[in-house]
Amino acid sequence: MGSENYPLRNSGIYHSLPSFDPSINGLKAMVTGANGISGFHTVRALLDSPQRWEKIYSVSRRPPPPDMMNLLTEEQRGKVEHIASDFLKSPEEIAEAMKKARVTKVDRKRHTNHSSLEMSYKWNLVQ
Repeated sequence: MGSENYPLRNSGIYHSLPSFDPSINGLKAMVTGANGISGFHTVRALLDSPQRWEKIYSVSRRPPPPDMMNLLTEEQRGKVEHIASDFLKSPEEIAEAMKKARVTKVDRKRHTNHSSLEMSYKWNLVQ
């Protein structure tokens, strides 16, 4: 089935996002910098397709503030799990934070800055 059957959509600050076959579901995503503006909007855009995402790992030094999380419904908050991690730390320390949170699989990653992207690739090598 081609993408022509699934129109583009807008979500908050994001435009022309793809739509996906609804049979693709139960995925896990990781968003770094999730308590920043673009990171949190990425989480919200993912939550626009709640059946698609089983879990969204929100990775940042500190959890998103309550005022920010209160913008989500209770069901949406249930899909978001914060992982405290500093991407300026060593890949081993980042990997330890992921293990502690029992992250075993991530289907998609979204990086909101260049340094977290570099560290993510290093973390993948440590796994």
